[in-house]
Amino acid sequence: LTQTLTVTKPNNASVINTPRISPTTAYTSDTLLGYCNATDDDEDNITYYHKWYNDSVLYSSGNDSGGNTQGIEVNLNNISSSWTTKGENWIFSCLGNDGTYNSSWLNSSAKTIDNEAPTSAARIAPTTAYANDTLIGYCNSTDADGDTIQYNYTWYLDGSTNTTGNDSGGNTQGIEKNVANISSSSLAKDQVWTLSCLANDGALDSSWTNSSDVTIGNLAPVMNTSIILHDLHPTSSSIIMTSQFS
Repeated sequence: LTQTLTVTKPNNASVINTPRISPTTAYTSDTLLGYCNATDDDEDNITYYHKWYNDSVLYSSGNDSGGNTQGIEVNLNNISSSWTTKGENWIFSCLGNDGTYNSSWLNSSAKTIDNEAPTSAARIAPTTAYANDTLIGYCNSTDADGDTIQYNYTWYLDGSTNTTGNDSGGNTQGIEKNVANISSSSLAKDQVWTLSCLANDGALDSSWTNSSDVTIGNLAPVMNTSIILHDLHPTSSSIIMTSQFS
């Protein structure tokens, strides 16, 4: 008598590894990348299900089409930078299915959207200037978080600090601001003037940014008066003209 014993190996559910959000440090200008990874002792292919949470509230969910190799991390779903705001906490949750069984849901670490420092720019008008002009100093800034901006400025004359200051703040990012001027009484031919600006969003500073240099040009002289003298003589006459310039 011969007996055949058939042993069926039980299918084991997949095990989800800790999901991951990239980048490590995230700002409002970044896209959040959500990754899932599951291991399966039976080496079954995996279908992933995901959930995004924003400040513990379900934001979106879905799944991919399956066929993923177990043990290999997959970028499953992303959150556009246009959907994030400074101070939010995002969590990515994953579940793996091996065609028969589901793993448990597992959450990533929370990813906080950090404050991003503003940028700054500086400009002097006019770009071609003379000693009878006023130099007009402008600062500008972009801030990815949309924060209002306070400007700090420094005027340099021939490379040395001439004057410094700041405005009262509350400036809309992306809109140029006239922060401080240099009057014509302070200008002289061949001087080189530079404006430097720093932007603060209430928490973080930009770097200092310099304008292009403006060199005070040479003014052409102006003729104020002309005097014509007639020299009358019995045998000849001449005209003499004298001019005064300033």
